[in-house]
Amino acid sequence: MTEGEAPVKSGKILDTTGKFIVTGLVILIIMLIASPYVGLAAFISGIAIFFVFCGIAIFKSGFKDKSDGISCLSCGKPLKAQSKCTVCGASQVTRVTEVQLIAVASILLLVGAAYLGAASHFSETKISLVSELRESDNFRQIRIVGKVIEAADYYPEKYDPTGTIRLLVNDGTGDIYVRIIPSVCSELIEEKLIPGFGDTIDSEGALFVGDGGYMQIKVRDRDLFRIIDTEVRNVSITDLVPAARDAFEVGDKIAVEGQIQGKFEIEGFAWILDLGDQEGRQLSIFIPDAVTALTGNLNMETLYLSQVRVTGGLEWYESGHSWEIIPASVDDIEVLSPYVGDTYTILTVAQILANASAYQNGYVQLNNVTCAWHYADYLFSVTDSTTKLEISVFVDYDANVSTGFKVGDRMSVRGWVTFYDKNNNNIPDEGEWEIKIRALSSDYALTEADMRGGA
Repeated sequence: MTEGEAPVKSGKILDTTGKFIVTGLVILIIMLIASPYVGLAAFISGIAIFFVFCGIAIFKSGFKDKSDGISCLSCGKPLKAQSKCTVCGASQVTRVTEVQLIAVASILLLVGAAYLGAASHFSETKISLVSELRESDNFRQIRIVGKVIEAADYYPEKYDPTGTIRLLVNDGTGDIYVRIIPSVCSELIEEKLIPGFGDTIDSEGALFVGDGGYMQIKVRDRDLFRIIDTEVRNVSITDLVPAARDAFEVGDKIAVEGQIQGKFEIEGFAWILDLGDQEGRQLSIFIPDAVTALTGNLNMETLYLSQVRVTGGLEWYESGHSWEIIPASVDDIEVLSPYVGDTYTILTVAQILANASAYQNGYVQLNNVTCAWHYADYLFSVTDSTTKLEISVFVDYDANVSTGFKVGDRMSVRGWVTFYDKNNNNIPDEGEWEIKIRALSSDYALTEADMRGGA
């Protein structure tokens, strides 16, 4: 090396300062990897150790390996004293190195990331009121808390095995739709947490404001949707039938017990089940197809004629002037005791009509009766030699009944005596007695020919 030539560097990639930073970073990475198995303490310890090593790198940068020697920061000549160069006379001022800047930047970056993570996890979006939302709020992240006021809609997706749930929610100031994307729906289905009619929900998402006041928020994160626990009120069918419109609030969550006494499927729309008691009162259970699509099919062989407990939201059926229950899930219809068969009393038509109220909700058998009137195979009337009066027969879908019979045909009938209340007000003069032939039971309405073939 000639005079005036700067000393050649040793070629080391990192000096002592850099080694401190890298060591702290390696320990931090190890602790991050271990934290899911060891716990939060490992994560916190990793951050603390990283800060310590970076602090050492910043404030103890004067440490050098003995092999490095000490050189003048200006001319590069070897120093005998650290304060002033004896060759060029330059003062040896402590300078900020690039490695030190990297250490400071790393700390600030980690602190910022931790702050943003904590802010997003622990902070809550302010609850908005629907009545205060405007078109200027379009695409803004908002949070709504309100009650589901219509049965949920479920739309299958073309390119996703899970569909989209859409709910109409009222927060007390106005209505807004809440749309839940398939990935979130999939998690809700797996957790069996499907929002139903009458549920109070807390949801957050981007707002969309359309024409005519249409508003919708789209929920894209499972953590931004929850069903708030709502008190379920235990009532009886007597409380609900008959009951005035102002006796309950639409959406009230109730639980009621009774027997599934009727069933009817509107294909592509819903199941309607009749929940009855021993006094002949009946209440409808409305189960939209969206409920079965999200929570499973109804097992009618198990449910029909069984004693059950139904939990759901109350809806006022305007055209029927009556209350009905809308469950959120098929699991909300709990079987208390299964149907095990009935004992039938053999009577004549005259005996039944002479004291029909005594046989109400009982099981009767009529032998050798004649079809007196025939509207369809599911609705007709019968009489016998004991009277000129007739009693109507109504047949459930899929019940055991002959087909193609006509007026004058001889038959046998076995079924359940009930009162058909035309106006749902339990007034005898505004209804009529009938025998109901139930599906999935021992009931039947069979002609002589079919009886000979075996009931």
